Amino acid sequence: MESKYKSEEEQIQKAVEWFDAHPGLKYKAVASQFQVPYARFWARCHGTKSKSSCQLHNSRLTEFQENAVVDYINRLAAAFIPPRKDLVVAYAQSLLYDTIEPGVQVRPLGPQWLARFLARHPELHVTKMKRIEKKREQAADVDQIREWFNEYEEVRRQHAIQPSDIWNMDESGFQIGLARDQVVVVPRSDHLRHATKPRIGIPENRESVTVIETISSSGNAIDPWLLMTGKNHVATMYGNGSMLPSDDDGVNGLEAPASWSNDFHIVMTPNGYTNDEIALDWLRHFNTQTAKCQQGRFRLLLVDQHGSHSTRDFVDYCDKNDIILFGFIPHTTHFAQPCDVGIFGSYKHFFTKAVNEGVRSGYTSLAKHEFIHMLATARKQALKESNITSAFKRAGLEPINSQITITAALQTLPQAQTPPQRRENATIVTPKTVRTTTRQGEWLQEWMDDSEEECDDEFYERLETYIRGTNCQSHALRQTMFDLGRTKAAQAAQYRARLMPKYVLQKGGRLRVEDGRSAVVSREKKQAEVDGRRRQRRLFKSLADPLDGQSQNQADE
Repeated sequence: MESKYKSEEEQIQKAVEWFDAHPGLKYKAVASQFQVPYARFWARCHGTKSKSSCQLHNSRLTEFQENAVVDYINRLAAAFIPPRKDLVVAYAQSLLYDTIEPGVQVRPLGPQWLARFLARHPELHVTKMKRIEKKREQAADVDQIREWFNEYEEVRRQHAIQPSDIWNMDESGFQIGLARDQVVVVPRSDHLRHATKPRIGIPENRESVTVIETISSSGNAIDPWLLMTGKNHVATMYGNGSMLPSDDDGVNGLEAPASWSNDFHIVMTPNGYTNDEIALDWLRHFNTQTAKCQQGRFRLLLVDQHGSHSTRDFVDYCDKNDIILFGFIPHTTHFAQPCDVGIFGSYKHFFTKAVNEGVRSGYTSLAKHEFIHMLATARKQALKESNITSAFKRAGLEPINSQITITAALQTLPQAQTPPQRRENATIVTPKTVRTTTRQGEWLQEWMDDSEEECDDEFYERLETYIRGTNCQSHALRQTMFDLGRTKAAQAAQYRARLMPKYVLQKGGRLRVEDGRSAVVSREKKQAEVDGRRRQRRLFKSLADPLDGQSQNQADE
């Protein structure tokens, strides 16, 4: 049907050209000569356009707007971030709203708009992204990886992007009271070898927090974002700096000073995850902070294929601020993205260490306030300049080396590890208790008193074991005192946290940790001033009451 209409329109166009070249002819005669419908021929001669050359009734967008949608799809596809169908419709809907006056209601695009749009643009089509098989979780197509690196190198060369202007942004989830398993040292005795694995009780707080980190190939990192579940910024989340143990308290899991977390940005969300609005707000934050250390005109931002990175507002903001958006190949971020390759693994390792140290120190519950400080401890150790530059090198991005990523993609099986060898028991057992240490000392004393011979090798051997045992006891005692001190400091910190009143600092939105703490301190100062004035009034009243009583008694006399 479509081809017949098209052929008829071509014949009508020839008839119109013949009619214009031979004035004076009748419409019906020309229509009969070229065998075309008379009504359509007459309409074309009087300026009516065909359906194929004019805007269709079901096309809500103008030709310029549809071309903008096509450019949007091509730009994201070239950056390896092809948009989903709903994102294309949302982008077209936003273009439609831009042409409407404020306050005027507009009918949204229909469910068949995308199908008709694709029919008008045969250069575009819908395809399904293939899910990677289980056997290919750690491998990807080599040719596709090479093509991605060629495009990556071309973008850097075309825009003259400096190494310090290459940034990678990624999100990772943390659970406040849950950490990874850790390797511990246990006795190798037979009665413990087949026992159950050692366990440590941790607070059951499984609230999820999304941490957004952004690093550059030069070793820099911008302020992180923490997406927490909730509506209000409560004072107990920030504290005034005195709720945490000091450096002298010896709590290893919380040894970070409060200043390490001052630059954290906390965003309250309904579920603790990112969305389109948060992603756009973060992009403005990225543009502000990276502009301070920008060397070239353009900045390259490497992101994954999350839908929030493909919205119209996100892409337009990147274009306006000379930010080149570039996405990774699907299912390859675990070996191709610097944040996944060299940052978040050590990040969560140090966070686990901080949580376990806090639990061993006596923290029976972990709230958002303790989580922020433990995360600051882990971040300080994980986001070192050497770790960041090493992550980009291991991903093959700076310097560019696609073979590193290809090798990582093809390594599917871990190498077998050699089991550890057992150590042979020493002939002389080192004393490990007070009783055995005392016996060794008594034996040495008796031998020295009774023996009239010169000291032989056995004496020195016994003396050496005695010294080792004495040191063992002293170290154990010192560790015990240290553990007691940590437990006391942790309990004192939690006690101070419980005493702090819970009041709302801000409803929703984003709040910097340092600003939150400043608000808490300012409110505490005002409250202290109010309490001081109340005490003064009570004191004056107590002093004035006896005088009033004496005056009344004298008047009665």
